[in-house]
Amino acid sequence: MNNPVLNAAKTALSKQLQISDPTLIYKHFLKYPNLCSKELLQNENYQEILNKLIFLGGFHERRNCGTIIKDMVANCLRQFRDLEPNLDISNLVQLFLTLSNVLIYDEKIITYILNQLKQKQDQIQVKQLQSISHCFYKLGIQDQYWPDLMHQKVLSYSKVFGIQDLVQYIHIVSNQVLLNNVQEERLFQLLELLQYKFIHQKKHIYLSKFQFQFTQLLFNLYPELIKQKYDYPYCNEDNRYKIFFNNFKKYYQICRLLLDRKESNISVDYFENDNFPNLIRTKDDLIEKKQSQFEQNIEQLLKRLKLNYKCQQKISIYDIDFFVENSFLINCNGPTHYIENLEKEVLRKSPNFFMQQRHLKQLDNYKIIDLDFYFWDKYDTSDKYTQEFKKLLNLI
Repeated sequence: MNNPVLNAAKTALSKQLQISDPTLIYKHFLKYPNLCSKELLQNENYQEILNKLIFLGGFHERRNCGTIIKDMVANCLRQFRDLEPNLDISNLVQLFLTLSNVLIYDEKIITYILNQLKQKQDQIQVKQLQSISHCFYKLGIQDQYWPDLMHQKVLSYSKVFGIQDLVQYIHIVSNQVLLNNVQEERLFQLLELLQYKFIHQKKHIYLSKFQFQFTQLLFNLYPELIKQKYDYPYCNEDNRYKIFFNNFKKYYQICRLLLDRKESNISVDYFENDNFPNLIRTKDDLIEKKQSQFEQNIEQLLKRLKLNYKCQQKISIYDIDFFVENSFLINCNGPTHYIENLEKEVLRKSPNFFMQQRHLKQLDNYKIIDLDFYFWDKYDTSDKYTQEFKKLLNLI
């Protein structure tokens, strides 16, 4: 981990728990969730609670833990929200990232973070500003001050932004345009900048995160690509972003080839440079996909109905929870797909959910079925559960 704030939180917890390995620290929290109980937190100071918030909400293992970590973070936030300590910029940004990572929206805490950040605005680095904009997007916050500031900085300090960071930012803006939250003119300005960088930077690094985000960005700009084989991609004549297509398609093809080589729990990076013009590195994914209890329940239902299915089937660039009878794409949307408040009320689905749904709907040879946890959990008998499921699959 090269994040100083996250490292500091990990080091403090390592000393407190006498566990050196961060993954084992995480597993310890999962085994003993009472470490974030109200009774215990009441006896801790703000720094001890903040360490838990930053570590639990920032370490990559959170993506394997579903509702458990979200609940633990929520407990910490309830205790922390009344303390409101004066924090430095790095800690404020990391706390904001914790909320966006686990998709918890609390107006009081967010107002506290943004008020402190605004007071220290002149000291905020561009990379930190990018993280702040990312939080606004993931939590669906409609406030233009910080995104406007970020856009001005990108255009003013374009040399600071490498292609990797720029693609991450444009990926967010493209989604905001499609959600009608940002003017399209802003996206055009950024695409012109990206095109310039691609033309003038001959050697590139295709890290696995970049491959996925760049492909999603191209799907946002050119949805016609989703149905195409990527050997010879083409752009529709009436596409408003056609002027950029020829400069982007080579990098899109490379990303798609690399993503196709990616297997379960393996990431593929690709480096272009003078010494090793075709260097490919494979590595174990930090995130190992595990079935949630919700997914296990649905799989039991598929077995009971004697349906043919595959788990974690790759369709286009996405891993679908269940591919059923070669026709149905079933996504099990647990709490980690929804923005909730501290009372565990569902406020809205995450913007990334809408993006994936938008892309998959272009594949009109499949029927997409989204199973939302808060709807399906209300059934307390397997018979009712089965009947509703049969209706979705047109079995009755």
